[in-house]
Amino acid sequence: MFATDTNITHFSVDIFDTLVFRLTKTPIDVFVGMENDPDVVRIIKNFTDYRVHSEGLARRMAATDGREETSLDEIYDCVCLLSRCSKEDAQILKSKEIAAEIRAIKLSVFGQEFLDHIKKTGSRYVVTSDMYLPYDVIEAILENVGVTGYEKLFLSSETQKSKHHGTAYDLVLDHFEVPPTEIMHIGDNWYPDVRMAELRGFKTHHLTPSNSLIHRVKRAKDNTFAYYGGHALSQAFIAQFLEEECYKRVSADVTELSEEEYFEAIGATVLAPFATAFSIWLADNADKHGIQKMAFLARDGQFMQKVFDLLHPERATAYVAASRRLTTLPFTLLRPEVVKNFLHTTLENSDTITEFFTKLRVSDTIKDHMQTLGFDPDASLDRRSRKKFLHGLSENSGPLLRAFGAERKAVVDYYEREFPEGQKTGLVDLGWRGSLQAAIEECLEGKREIVGFYAGTSWDAIDILERRNYPHEAFTSMNGLSSYQAEMTGRYRDILEFFFSADHGSVYSVAEENGDYTWLKFDVSEAERSAMQKAGYIQNGAFKAIQSLAEKLSYEDIKELSFGYDASDAWTFMRVPSRHDAHRFSSVRVFSGIGDEIGESLTMIGEKNSHQRNLKRSRWPEAYAATLGKLTRARVNYVRKKKKLSKV
Repeated sequence: MFATDTNITHFSVDIFDTLVFRLTKTPIDVFVGMENDPDVVRIIKNFTDYRVHSEGLARRMAATDGREETSLDEIYDCVCLLSRCSKEDAQILKSKEIAAEIRAIKLSVFGQEFLDHIKKTGSRYVVTSDMYLPYDVIEAILENVGVTGYEKLFLSSETQKSKHHGTAYDLVLDHFEVPPTEIMHIGDNWYPDVRMAELRGFKTHHLTPSNSLIHRVKRAKDNTFAYYGGHALSQAFIAQFLEEECYKRVSADVTELSEEEYFEAIGATVLAPFATAFSIWLADNADKHGIQKMAFLARDGQFMQKVFDLLHPERATAYVAASRRLTTLPFTLLRPEVVKNFLHTTLENSDTITEFFTKLRVSDTIKDHMQTLGFDPDASLDRRSRKKFLHGLSENSGPLLRAFGAERKAVVDYYEREFPEGQKTGLVDLGWRGSLQAAIEECLEGKREIVGFYAGTSWDAIDILERRNYPHEAFTSMNGLSSYQAEMTGRYRDILEFFFSADHGSVYSVAEENGDYTWLKFDVSEAERSAMQKAGYIQNGAFKAIQSLAEKLSYEDIKELSFGYDASDAWTFMRVPSRHDAHRFSSVRVFSGIGDEIGESLTMIGEKNSHQRNLKRSRWPEAYAATLGKLTRARVNYVRKKKKLSKV
């Protein structure tokens, strides 16, 4: 680092990608982030293209005039020339660009270390930059990020002397009035910051900017696509992660990370923007519906409540017990679809009727009743006897419902407390089918005002929610967005559910004592606990990233960044995972219901079956396909084409 030479007490330091960094992938992406602004859309379509070409034209015109730098005013004169917009509209665009730059620029890790060094040693420094932005804007940027104490600000737009031509270093020499060997210049661009400074006799320190780290790793298909999100919000989280987490490693190579570090990186770059945009969407839609309190349903809502409380501390929230066992079994008449979607999974994972009832936490009276009907509780179950037993349960639902009388009352009382009369409550869940909202509505006999808010819904929600006229909104599908969103939420729901896994077992009932309710939860197997731990790493990484961004930006700035976020970046990561991403997720297991203690591989990577069978059974077939060689993949696609299946 620069501090290794104790003789150096005079510094010249670059600004962009040195003292500060942008919350974008590239400098041009500041303009991309402006394209959703209604005023920008009104004035110019494809603003980024016009802005980039205008800067190039302005620089050529300056060079023709013998000048080393252009200015922001000259660039916007060219914007007017190329786009035919008015001078007044150009001023609006210019002011928005300045605001976007100030919002996006933050103090870098190096910048903080440099300022600490200056404060500790009392060294002198000037700021030297080739930049078209005017003096007062750069001054405001530096003040905004806490850069103070510099003796002079040398800007090429003001002095018409640039580092690129070496003339700016003459100004630095004149200012310090010491030999050039006693001055160190620090910057990120090799030619102007190192080569030209050394030609003037300066000592130099070449800094690796954080936004270039992704270009110093293996190809994405062998590394990760987590760093390649295109939306402004995703870029902010990715840029922040590269700056804060990768700076000291000087590498963004995920193949070098431990399991915990890898999953935290996925959380910071993939889950964090999704959860942030979802949280902002929740708040906006809660206002639209006049919601007074947000109820986040267990278990998928645990992490989202934490994020929502961080971004919206002024709003009332609750974490509410919910599960298919809690809301269904005490109330159901054992309709065939309930048996198919709920009890069947538990029975499939049970060797005897006794084990089945034990897993469901069912009272002994039901076991005794089924025994009187000729079902041996300890006899081994096979496919035929399981089918016969389920048929017997369906025809004898009366005793089952009577046995659940006390539990049914406790659940109703609990939900009446969580959804009080006169309060309009927002029910938050990952969703897909909306079955928990429907069940809670039925528990309360429709006497409460409840609006469902979902990360996504599938077409099943039409039957469950729309036909019953239960009000609801969905973040990523079914609300006027592109139809592919509905397909994405269905295709990748298992991955999202893993991302949002809670740190506790499913709730099977609630117990009331003196007005307080205790949640009764199923035990968690070692296999499921391992999956929870990995999900915990992802959530920790995401929450730290959201917390860090909230410290850098105001809520309104984050909200502006989130405009137009439609989860496409998250879907892209899931649709085209890298080979390394696929292998990292190969140890993740998903669980199909109560009694499933072993689970099934999310990706099916490593399973000893044919490729066709593994692809068919994989919950994330793209990850499995990412591990196949070119020739193997071609053979698999040939077979799938013959079977009229989609390519992988």
